[in-house]
Amino acid sequence: SFLVGLGTVALTVALAAPAGWPELRQRVTGGPALSFLLLIAQMIPGIIMAMGFYAIYLTLGVLNTLPGLILADTTLAVPFAVLIFTAFMSGIPDELLQAAVVDGAGRLRTFWSVVLPVSRNSIVTVSLFAFLWSWSDFIFASTLAGGGDHQPITLGIYHYIGNNN
Repeated sequence: SFLVGLGTVALTVALAAPAGWPELRQRVTGGPALSFLLLIAQMIPGIIMAMGFYAIYLTLGVLNTLPGLILADTTLAVPFAVLIFTAFMSGIPDELLQAAVVDGAGRLRTFWSVVLPVSRNSIVTVSLFAFLWSWSDFIFASTLAGGGDHQPITLGIYHYIGNNN
C-alpha cells in the first residue's frame, strides 16, 4: 500500500502540475472545455472505470501488478489535482513571472524555478489527497490486484475480517 501510495503521488504530481499551470491552459484552445471535462471525469463512478481497466489490463498483461494499480489510482487523483493546481497557480502574481522572464528564464525554467517552489502548499495538498485516496482504495485493489502476490492493505483487512467472522 505504501508503494502504491508513493507511486500514485509521484505520477499525479508529475502529470497534474504542468497541466494545472494556467499559462499553459490559456494557450490551449478549449481551456474552459478542458476544465469542464475534468469535472465530468470526477463524476464517473469508480466501478465503471475498474471494469474498463480490467479489460485493458487483461489484454496488456498488467493485471495484478503494482504499476497497473498505481496507474489506475492516478486516474482518480489527476482531475482533482489539476483543478487544485490551477486554483493555486492562478494566484501567483504576474510580476513574479515577468521578473523571471526579465532574468532570462524561459517557460520551462520559470515553471521549474518559480512556479513550483511558490506552489509547494498545493503540492503538499495534492500529495496528501492522492496518497490517502490510493491508500484507502478498495474498488481498484479488489478488481485489479485481487489475485496478485502483493495486495494492498485494504484487501488484507477485508480478507482478515472475512476469514475471522
